[in-house]
Amino acid sequence: RSVFQKNKQVSVFYAAAHRAHARPMLDSVGWKILEALGQSFEATSHAGAALVCLEGVAALTRLASATHNPELRKAGVAFLVKASKSDSPRPLVGMKHMEAVLMLLELAALEGYLVQESWP
Repeated sequence: RSVFQKNKQVSVFYAAAHRAHARPMLDSVGWKILEALGQSFEATSHAGAALVCLEGVAALTRLASATHNPELRKAGVAFLVKASKSDSPRPLVGMKHMEAVLMLLELAALEGYLVQESWP
C-alpha cells in the first residue's frame, strides 16, 4: 500500500499477524506461482535452476500447509511426485528429476505432516 507524505510516495508494509490473514493472499497467487515454477522446471535443463524451482514448490507446500490450504498442499506434493519421474536418457534432464526425488524425500522425512495422505 502506498501513501503520500509531503508530496512523496512512501510504501507501507503490513505484516499478517495471524495465518488467517495470509490465506487469502496465498489463495489468490499460490496456483499461479505453482504453475510458473512448474513451467520453469520443465523448460530448464540446468540442474541449479531446476533446484531453485523445486525449493520454491517445497516452500509453497509449507505455506499451503501453514495456512490450511489442503488443495494447494496436495498439488505441491503431486508436482514433486510428477517431477521425480523421468523417462529421458539425457543425463542433465535425469539429474533434475533426481533432485526432485531428493526434495520429496527431504520434505517427507523432515516435515512428514506436509505430505499426509498425498504420499504416493
